[in-house]
Amino acid sequence: MGHRAGHILIVDDDSTLRNMLTEYLEEHDLPAIGASNRSELMRNIQVDPALIVLDLQLGQDDGLDVLRDLRSNLDAPVIIITGKHNQ
Repeated sequence: MGHRAGHILIVDDDSTLRNMLTEYLEEHDLPAIGASNRSELMRNIQVDPALIVLDLQLGQDDGLDVLRDLRSNLDAPVIIITGKHNQ
């Protein structure tokens, strides 16, 4: 599928979760694109996403830093997800 405005961008370094969410959305007629890191995310925001689902734990990238970068360039809504568990 080609990138088109209005897509949902799933940003997670866990390929299983990223693919599961992307496939689920596509099956329900919601265009979705996956990105595994900051550089893939920045390439994919060139076509305005309708929504970004952003993991806070992106390997070497801190999700909050990525969110700050996003906010300086884009006004799309962002849903934050994380697998981090505080004990």
